[in-house]
Amino acid sequence: MEVTIKKNHFIYNGVKYFRKAAESLNLGSYGNKDKNVFVSNGLIHDDTVKGKFPVKPVTEIKLQNAKTDNNAFSVGGTFTTAKVNGKGGVKVNWTKDELRNLSLIKIDITSESTLRKLANDDRNCFNKLKDVKNGRIADQIFVIVESNLIQNASISASGSADVSVLNDKFSINLAGSAGHTGSLTLEVSAGSVFAYALRKPKFDTRMKKNAKKIENLDRDEWGLG
Repeated sequence: MEVTIKKNHFIYNGVKYFRKAAESLNLGSYGNKDKNVFVSNGLIHDDTVKGKFPVKPVTEIKLQNAKTDNNAFSVGGTFTTAKVNGKGGVKVNWTKDELRNLSLIKIDITSESTLRKLANDDRNCFNKLKDVKNGRIADQIFVIVESNLIQNASISASGSADVSVLNDKFSINLAGSAGHTGSLTLEVSAGSVFAYALRKPKFDTRMKKNAKKIENLDRDEWGLG
């Protein structure tokens, strides 16, 4: 599968994901989307939606073979790796030399309808999405982790779980691979997110200022309107 790191976005399996300010975001983060694709393009974090949503770790992506362009490392600064069973949580500089030791774990909110209900029920979230020009909410993230800490994990076999983000953190279990008992606990916090996907709210009225609820959360992608 294609894995390409660009200055302002990340391409995985043909889909373009956002990188702007990823280190300040988490699942359920919402705010206004900066649409200047020539400088940067992504979410300006305001807060995180309240309540529990179903999440599932989808896959591990090893970065040692990722394609990069000349500007891929001109933004990004310092990230903090996610903790696995209490280990990790180290600061890494975003350089090409660091890639050989790092992986990304993709984690998705698995139910658009649950996320939509939470966004409607959390009036701070609803009002923000309604009042700003380009309201968005994050439903998929790519988490930076040290590859050696998850070598016994079987990501695709991991089940889903209901989590809520508290103090910019949440934890989820990763299934152990064959021959290894128990599971690995991944602790995700702000600072360990490398890239993310967004959803765009579709309201019940054409005049957004008169909206009473969000009817759909449509998929957004880097480079789109």
